Amino acid sequence: MLKIYNHRPDHLTIKVEVAACYIEIDNKILFLQRAHHSKNEPGTWGVPAGKLEPNESPLNAAIRELYEETTIVIKKNMMQPIGTLYIEKPGGAYAYHMFKVTLKEKPSVQISAQEHDDYIWATHDELKNINLIAGAHEALLYYYQKNKVL
Repeated sequence: MLKIYNHRPDHLTIKVEVAACYIEIDNKILFLQRAHHSKNEPGTWGVPAGKLEPNESPLNAAIRELYEETTIVIKKNMMQPIGTLYIEKPGGAYAYHMFKVTLKEKPSVQISAQEHDDYIWATHDELKNINLIAGAHEALLYYYQKNKVL
């Protein structure tokens, strides 16, 4: 069972940290579809995100993962921290660091074929009928609450 917390509970042991990048243009956010051969949740959709490397900051990880997954280059001063969610799954718990980037024009997106099958730019309403990664709906609600968009 999936549990999501806005603050880290005392009982939670964090196994891994993840940084996620919410790229927004005209109220649309970039989502990537996990490759059909993925071990975890194949075919589901999520924002560019990935695990922090040893001694890597969440900000640097978000920038690196965004580039590795899409070839989009973002400067540090363009990233706005949104907050951190703590996600507990049967296999363990992780910290989910969220960052926002607002752009005026859609950048060229070249997805990593090893990790993803497709990408879309979608509004909150368009995402309601899309098969998102477990916890992505809750993270989106948190994102929108922090940005007061809904």
